[in-house]
Amino acid sequence: MTEDLRNKALSAGWHPDVTENLHVTFNGKTFSSHVHPDFHERAFTHEFGKEGVPPTNVLRKFSQSHGDGERSFLLNFNKHVGGLK
Repeated sequence: MTEDLRNKALSAGWHPDVTENLHVTFNGKTFSSHVHPDFHERAFTHEFGKEGVPPTNVLRKFSQSHGDGERSFLLNFNKHVGGLK
């Protein structure tokens, strides 16, 4: 899911060094996105925009699409285990 989030951010025009510092965690119930503290300000600008820079809504869209994320996780998991039962 981290890879999916990073790809969405890159596609939306986020700078690569910011996207490399995004990750997704699972706490046993829900998935959530995180940004390394050193990149909070730049991620905030990408996400919410500023004068002359439109917002991208990548993190907010990702946080509302848990179903897509879970499907992506299960598809990737199945690829890695090779259909083992």
